[in-house]
Amino acid sequence: GTSTRSPIVCSFRELAASKGVPLMYAFELIEGVRSDLGRVRVETSEELVRYAFRVASTVGLMMCRILEVDSEGDPFAVDLGIGMQLTNIARDVAEDAANDRVYVPAEWVDHATLLDSVRAARSAPEATLPVQRAVEQMLSLADEYYESAELGMHFLPARVRGGIRSAAWNYRAIGAVVRRDPALALQ
Repeated sequence: GTSTRSPIVCSFRELAASKGVPLMYAFELIEGVRSDLGRVRVETSEELVRYAFRVASTVGLMMCRILEVDSEGDPFAVDLGIGMQLTNIARDVAEDAANDRVYVPAEWVDHATLLDSVRAARSAPEATLPVQRAVEQMLSLADEYYESAELGMHFLPARVRGGIRSAAWNYRAIGAVVRRDPALALQ
């Protein structure tokens, strides 16, 4: 029979095969998303970075293959994904806590303190200082990853470099807003 499917439309598996995208990246992404489905409590900065790799860097690595970026650019794609995800986490502390997800490592601030701070943010802003410091720490770590990612922008094809650089700058700008007022992460 003849296929009614458009030749432009293809499955991820077909695209992955044609562009050499390792399926392990997709499996890592799925594992990261799966870890978000229930209660989340990140204990260490290593666990935090592993999570960010799974849910963000894997997308960058897949895009590198699709965009035909030389594999030498992979570490920079990993770092950009981690930086962007850390920014998301720093911005969304209260929203995540409301959904029983705490990504701020316990080694930075006790999770009970974080949850209490989110509840007290409006009535007792001074109680949020330990969490605000952890948010600042998260954003400082994100900046380290952004700085590394910037060093690898030259690996990107010129046709997409500006867009990806713009996305990185926009995420960094979000971090700058939260850094100026870390209490925003608790609202």
